[in-house]
Amino acid sequence: MATNRAKAEWERIFAVLKDAEEKRPLPSAWIWSVAVRELEKDYLPDAELWGEMVEAFDEGLAESASRSELRLAAKLVQVTKMGNMYVEANMQTARAVQDMGLPIEKKWATVEDDWVSDGCNANAAVGWIPLDDPFPSGHMGPMRFPGCRCDVYTRRAKG
Repeated sequence: MATNRAKAEWERIFAVLKDAEEKRPLPSAWIWSVAVRELEKDYLPDAELWGEMVEAFDEGLAESASRSELRLAAKLVQVTKMGNMYVEANMQTARAVQDMGLPIEKKWATVEDDWVSDGCNANAAVGWIPLDDPFPSGHMGPMRFPGCRCDVYTRRAKG
C-alpha cells in the first residue's frame, strides 16, 4: 500500500508539471526535464521514497490526477526504470572486464542542452575517472534523480 508521503510527492510533481506545460508547449520528455530542473533543489527522493512513489503509481496514483498527468507520470516511471537498467547493465559489464584485470574508467555524459541540471553538469565536468570512484554528486553513475537523461560511458583506462 502506497504511503501518504509518496502520494504527496506525486501531487507536488503534478503541480510543477502543470506549470511547466502551461509555460512551454514542449514535447512531454522536455516538460519532464524542465519540471525536474525546477524540482531538483528540494526534490531528490531517496531510494526508499522513490520505491514508495513507484508503488503509488502502480496502485493507480492519487485519485486527483488527470489523464495527462498519469501519462506523464507513466513516462517518468518508465524512463527512470529503463535508464537505471541500461546504466546498471553497462556498469556490470565494465566491472566484469575490470575483474579480468583490465582497468576501466567512466565518464558522465549529459545530453548537453539547456535543461541539464547543474549537478549533472558538475558530474560531466570531471571527465574520465576510475570505475570505482564516485562522481562529485556522490553517485556511482546516472541516474541522479527520476527522469534524469544522462548516461555513463566506459573505456579501458589509459596508461
